[in-house]
Amino acid sequence: MDGQANRLRLLAFNNGPPGLKRFLVRQLGERNPATTDALLPLAIQDQDLDVRLAALEVIGLHRRQKDLAFLSMALLDPHAAVRAAATRLLGQYESLQAGRLVQQALRDPSPHVRATAAWALGQVPSTQFSPALEAALADNDGQVRASAIKALGKVGRVEARLALQKMAATDSLSHNRQLASEAIEAICQRTASKEEKRHQAALCAIDRLVDIRRSQEERQYAKESLVRIGAESLIPALDQALQASKDDRVRVDIVEILASLPPSNKSQTTLLGYFHHVSPSVRRRAIVAMGDVGDEKAIYYLNEVAREGDQPGQLLTLEDAQLAREAVQRIRERSV
Repeated sequence: MDGQANRLRLLAFNNGPPGLKRFLVRQLGERNPATTDALLPLAIQDQDLDVRLAALEVIGLHRRQKDLAFLSMALLDPHAAVRAAATRLLGQYESLQAGRLVQQALRDPSPHVRATAAWALGQVPSTQFSPALEAALADNDGQVRASAIKALGKVGRVEARLALQKMAATDSLSHNRQLASEAIEAICQRTASKEEKRHQAALCAIDRLVDIRRSQEERQYAKESLVRIGAESLIPALDQALQASKDDRVRVDIVEILASLPPSNKSQTTLLGYFHHVSPSVRRRAIVAMGDVGDEKAIYYLNEVAREGDQPGQLLTLEDAQLAREAVQRIRERSV
């Protein structure tokens, strides 16, 4: 603006009705962002809601770095519509500086603003805001939790998997539980190295396998993927998943995956740990598996299972004892 025109427009803005103020802000903003500097500080604090929203429209047209100060002011606006609009604009900046401003909006009294803030943090290509988003998973509003879940799928750190796993199992909304499972997979797919991606993909397959809400086809595909991967490094995660699961189908599937791994002391030791499992299906599948993959060192433990199973009143039964003897026989046949 030249000096005279600037004074006239400021005078018109200060004394005009809201409609004129909106016109001036939009007209100048669309024509030349440099001419808005005199009006934005006034418009962003105007008493009329629509004038403040018009100021945000102009800021959104040009996304100038220096306008972040006005967006910071708008985050404190008494009207939720202004705070939400400012939060959404900050997400469009996709910068750490904008993200640091957005973080405060996660504590806004309006659920809509908090949900928008979670979305906005998901636009910043950095894991820096993952802890804040993980904290938002505890929000009492389902839409806020959904936005935080989706944002974590885009920018969450690997450690966010733990919080998302809890959401996938316990959130009160089935939609959010599904989103959490998808976010876990998304995090797995963007880990750094090829080896890490392979390991994370396997961990995601374990997550799918143990999720009994998934279809049998999905779970079977996850099981086949784990068999193909066949990595000894997965044994601790598989063992932990078996111990945590309450579903016999899942537990038996895990034993079968362990039995498919290349024979090793670690896999044998893990299978031995299931010989006295409280679930008959688990311990019997482990006994059978040991007969298929065990070596001569396993014979002693299988004979102990047979001896204990022959005694009434024990955890192990006659059926366990018979399976143990058959397992010993298969190991001896392979050793000949």
